[in-house]
Amino acid sequence: MKREMKTASKQNRLARVWAKTLSEEYHHWHRGAFHCGHGCRVIFGNDGYSQDKRAGEEVRLVKEHLKPLDIVVEGFGVSPGGYTWAMIVKCNRTKMFERMVWDAWFEACGWSKSSRKELLRAA
Repeated sequence: MKREMKTASKQNRLARVWAKTLSEEYHHWHRGAFHCGHGCRVIFGNDGYSQDKRAGEEVRLVKEHLKPLDIVVEGFGVSPGGYTWAMIVKCNRTKMFERMVWDAWFEACGWSKSSRKELLRAA
């Protein structure tokens, strides 16, 4: 049990480091996912986590979408100032997470799937 707590704490610290880096160096990336080594992916949002309730809902929805896939959030962190969030998951499907986080954001904003399809067709 103590080992699991140490691992979770380490992963949370790592997620905070990623959130800080994404906030400072990749602020122009609004949200997405990428490989960070050892079969892990970072899913993130540069979207005002502490200030915008939609960002909190986005995180909740991403976690909800991960459950049926049996994917566990290994770590979660927020940048200093609270603007950027990052979560670490163990899985090899980056593209799936990119789509998942964008879908969660649109859902948190109240956009239906049909209105998203119309928007994408128009772009």
